[in-house]
Amino acid sequence: MSEESYACHSPEHEISRRKFLGGVTAGAGVASLGGLDGIVQPTLASELRAKAKRVLLVFQHGGLSQLESWDPKPNTDTGGPFHPIATSVPGVHVSELLPHTSRQMHHLTLLRGLNTHDPNHDSARVTMLTGWRQGFVGGDYPSMGAICTKYLGDGRTKPGYIVLTNRDQWHLNSMVDASFLGSRFAPVVAFDEKPPDNLVAPPSISDARSARRAALRRELNTRFRSRGKSDKSQAYESVFDKALQLMDREKLFRLDEISDRDQDRYGTHAFGVRCLMTRKLLESGCTYVKLNHGNYDTHFENFNHHLHRLGEFDRPFAALLEDIVDRGLYENTLIVVMGEFGRTPKINASSGRDHWSDAWSIAVGGCGVKTPGIFGRTNSNGTEVRDGEINVPDIFHTLYRALGIDPTEEIYDDTRPVKVTDPEGKAIREVLA
Repeated sequence: MSEESYACHSPEHEISRRKFLGGVTAGAGVASLGGLDGIVQPTLASELRAKAKRVLLVFQHGGLSQLESWDPKPNTDTGGPFHPIATSVPGVHVSELLPHTSRQMHHLTLLRGLNTHDPNHDSARVTMLTGWRQGFVGGDYPSMGAICTKYLGDGRTKPGYIVLTNRDQWHLNSMVDASFLGSRFAPVVAFDEKPPDNLVAPPSISDARSARRAALRRELNTRFRSRGKSDKSQAYESVFDKALQLMDREKLFRLDEISDRDQDRYGTHAFGVRCLMTRKLLESGCTYVKLNHGNYDTHFENFNHHLHRLGEFDRPFAALLEDIVDRGLYENTLIVVMGEFGRTPKINASSGRDHWSDAWSIAVGGCGVKTPGIFGRTNSNGTEVRDGEINVPDIFHTLYRALGIDPTEEIYDDTRPVKVTDPEGKAIREVLA
């Protein structure tokens, strides 16, 4: 199974996202560059960067099986062939497919009681990235990445919101992602372990020529501004300036000076390289990094696919978590590992697990989270939540509270007041530090 293809052939997959959203800020186009809040000043002290709150979201798209990861059910009709292993936290066990992560579990808390009521990839993914139910495409409400960039970024000295993904992995279109917050809070999208598209000027354009073009643009903008300025022209000017700033920060996406030790710890495959890039971005002061990994849509051969996928995930994620701690970033970095839903406890006729949103798990840690721990409990074979059921609004109220963001605060879509996240939720106090 490729990372980008889905096995379920559900109706929403018959709609091509690239066709539906094509032509609107493709890849890391001009509007995508609005996620950059400015360049890091050379004099900005590393200790100040370390104190700034930030978020790392590892999004395991397709739907990770909770039984092959955070909530194994050995010796049951649903348990599968893998065994649980002890972790660095006495009494807490995870799947044997996570040997490296198991040694970092004292930095994580498991939420084992999710019931999110949506087993459809597209709509569930939008919901789990935004905290709002809004259909297959979204756009009515901004993502958590855009919200965090607004509230946690200072708008001047930090890169804002960056997505690291394969080109064929689905991601909210940049402007849909930011919704009514606009291009300033939209993400920069970097594909296939490379810098964002169009970051470097073509070889035929010299630095001097590029500088003359920028000077001409500024002169024309000044003339235009003297005649009045619309919201659209302001947005365009802001995006263009940030695109130039991003070009100056191209080295953030280069890994030319990685040590042999780190290459060995993280690996040279795509996800390992992405994790190394994430470490660099977080250290540079980036507010929100969304790190994609997939595909976990295992309707057939679930166990072989999880053996492969978690084999890619485990070592580099554990190394990244260890480095976040060792480099003094942990206390101010909220770490979230989740996808759009889990997998069915029942094993189907193709040795696969299907979509399941009724009882699944995610992992959180770092900023504002009480670690280590477990909140929520499923029954003996994982078919239902027994204690500590968590819905989508509860998740987002908890994550925002961990960051010091008031989830009940109102932001404005033109003149319409909108809460930061769904007001029906409540923070899980047992999870908050």
